[in-house]
Amino acid sequence: MTAALTRIQVLCVDDHPIVRQGIATLLSVEPDMALVAEAANGREAIQQYRAHRPDVTLMDLQMPGMSGLDAIGAIRAEFPDARIIVLTTYAGDAQAQRALQAGARGYLLKNALHKELLDAIRSVHAGRKALPSEGSFELAGQVADEALTPAEISVLRFIAQGNAYPEIARALSLSQDAVEGQVRAILAKLDAQDRTHAAMAELKRGMVQTERAARHAAEAANRAKSQFLAGMSHELRTPLNAVLGYAQLLTMEGGLTERQARGLDTIHESGQHLLALINDILDLARIEAGRTELNVAPVNLGDLLQTVVNLMRVKTDEKQLAFAFDAAAGLPEAVLADERRLRQVLLNLLGNAIKFTDAGTVTLRAAAEPQGQAQVLLRLDVEDTGVGMRPDDLDRIFEPFEQVGDAQRRSGGTGLGLAITRALVNDMGGQVQVSSEPGRGTCFRVELPLPLAPPAQAQPAKPTEVTAEVPRYPGPPRRVLVVDDVAANRTLMCDFLTNAGFEVAQASDGSELLAAARRFRPDLIVMDSVMPSVDGVEATRRLRQDAELGGVPVIAVSASATAEHRAACLQAGVNVFLTKPVSLEALRGHIGEQLGLD
Repeated sequence: MTAALTRIQVLCVDDHPIVRQGIATLLSVEPDMALVAEAANGREAIQQYRAHRPDVTLMDLQMPGMSGLDAIGAIRAEFPDARIIVLTTYAGDAQAQRALQAGARGYLLKNALHKELLDAIRSVHAGRKALPSEGSFELAGQVADEALTPAEISVLRFIAQGNAYPEIARALSLSQDAVEGQVRAILAKLDAQDRTHAAMAELKRGMVQTERAARHAAEAANRAKSQFLAGMSHELRTPLNAVLGYAQLLTMEGGLTERQARGLDTIHESGQHLLALINDILDLARIEAGRTELNVAPVNLGDLLQTVVNLMRVKTDEKQLAFAFDAAAGLPEAVLADERRLRQVLLNLLGNAIKFTDAGTVTLRAAAEPQGQAQVLLRLDVEDTGVGMRPDDLDRIFEPFEQVGDAQRRSGGTGLGLAITRALVNDMGGQVQVSSEPGRGTCFRVELPLPLAPPAQAQPAKPTEVTAEVPRYPGPPRRVLVVDDVAANRTLMCDFLTNAGFEVAQASDGSELLAAARRFRPDLIVMDSVMPSVDGVEATRRLRQDAELGGVPVIAVSASATAEHRAACLQAGVNVFLTKPVSLEALRGHIGEQLGLD
C-alpha cells in the first residue's frame, strides 16, 4: 500500500484578496501543499494560526490594524518554532529585516516567480532558511531537488561550477557519454519546467493587471468616500454653527434665569458632543485616505498637560472618581509637536478611561527619557480601575467602529476614538500599547520620540472659555461686512458684532461682496468660504485685485475643515481662517488683532 502524501499546511496572510487568491490558485495545483487558512490582518493571522497550526505561514507586513511585524512577534512568542516567510514589496525592506530579527525564516519579493515561492515554502518546511528572492543557483538547486534524480543533480552542480564534461566524468567516475546523457535528460526536464513557468508567468501577469485594476478601483472608492464624508461634515457644521453660536451669545448677554442658563449649558454640551463626532468622522476619512497632516511647532509641555488635567478633572468629579496626575522629574519644558493632535490623543484615552470606570481612580503619568541631547522619548500612561477587557478584546479595540464592553457603555460613542488615537501616534513616529485584566482596569501607554524646543518659543496653552458678557471695543465704532449664504449664520454674526459695538452690513453671496463693500466701506470682512454662486475664495481674489478695497482684512469662516480648502483660502489672500462652529471669543480676538484694537 502506498503511503498517503503528507501535504505542507500553509497559512496565507495578506490584506489584498487578489494576492490571497493568487497564492491559493498556485498551491491548489501542488500535490504536496494545501492552503489551510487565510487572514487579512495580523489579528486574524494569530487567530488562524492558533486554530490550524500551519507548517508554513506567508505573512504580508503592511496591513491595516495589527501589522505583520506585530503578528510575527505575537505568534513566535506563543509558538517559538513557527515557520514564517515574509512577503514584501521592496528588496532590502527595513521592515523585512526587522521581521527576520523577530524570527521569520526568510523573505520574498511579492513579484518573485511562483517557482521561487514554492521552493521557499518547501525549504522552510524542511527546516532550511528561505533565501531572499534575488535568485541564486542554490535556490535553483532546491528546485532541482524536486525535479531531478540524484545523479542529475550532481552533474548540474558540476556544470554550475564551470567544469567541462571530461572533468565531470572523472569526478563522478562516469563515462563522458553517460555525462552527456545526463545533461540531455536535465535539459529536457528544465525545458518542461520552462514551459510550466511561462504559463505561470502569464497567469501572474493577468493577476498583476487584475490587482492593479482592483487597487485603482479601491483608490477611487476611497476618494469618493473621503469626498462624501467631507461634504457631510460641511453640511453638519453649517447648522451647528448657529446652534452653538447662539448658545454662546445668549450666555454672554446674561440676564438669564437659572433654568434658562441650565438649558443653554445643555445645548452647548450637546452641540460640542455632536461636533466631536463630526470631527472623528472627518479624522477617519483623512486617515483612510493617508492625508493626515501634522502642524509641528514648539509646545509648552507642562501647560498642555495641566490644561488636559483641568478638563478631565471636571469629568471625574461628575462621576465622583479620583483623578491622579503624576509628572516625573525631568520633563522638558518645551518640545516640538502637533499640540492639537497630542491633546486629542490624551483626551481620547482619558475620556475612555473615565467612561469605563465606575469607582476608583483615573491616573495620568508623564515621564521623559533622554535620547541624545536634542530629543526625548515622551511616555504617557493612562490607567484606570475600571471594568477592564478580555485578552481577545485587546486586538479589536484599535479597529475603526469596534467597541467592547457592555452595550450601555458602547452606545456612548462611534468606536473611532482609539483607531484615530493609534493612527495619530503612528503618524507622530510613536506607538501605543495596552494592557488590561477583566475587573482590574486598563492601562494605555503612549511613547513618542519628540525633539526638544527652546522654552522661549513655546506658547502657553490657552483654555477656551465663554465670557460672561459681550466685550465692547473703546473708541469710534468700526465697520464689519458679513458675507454668508445661510441666513441663520448671518444673523448670528450680525447680532454678535452689533452687541460688541461694531457697525454691521451683510451680503448673501460672494458675488455681492464688491458692490456691498464699495457702498459700506468696511474696516474688516467676515465671510463664509463656501457659497453657491461665488465662493469666498474667488470673492477674496477679486477683492485683492481692487485698487481701493484690496487691503481690507478678511476673516474666513468655513464649514469645510480640509487642509486643502484652508490652503486655498490663505493663498487667495484671506488673513485668518476659522472653522465652523466658530468660537465667538476666538473670533473677537482675531478681529481685535486685525484692526489693532487690543
